[in-house]
Amino acid sequence: MAEKRVMVAVSNDLHSVKVALEEAGFQTVGIAGNLAGVHAVVTSGIDRAFLGESLRATRAPVIDAAGLSPDQVVESVRRAVEVRGQL
Repeated sequence: MAEKRVMVAVSNDLHSVKVALEEAGFQTVGIAGNLAGVHAVVTSGIDRAFLGESLRATRAPVIDAAGLSPDQVVESVRRAVEVRGQL
């Protein structure tokens, strides 16, 4: 189970991914606005195109959820934050 301090920004159109992350113990926030302080960002392919500058401003890993199941996204987030020593 992830600790609540691990915050993941999730695209608004990825509701099932947001639910899966929360069930796995991650704290989620919307992707709009300031991404400072998030440990990972989960986008759809469409978001990635529109958020170019914002995504470059964060040091958090960006995970493209296109083609992945919610469980696969959770695992990708878990691996990304473990590698960075945040989990």
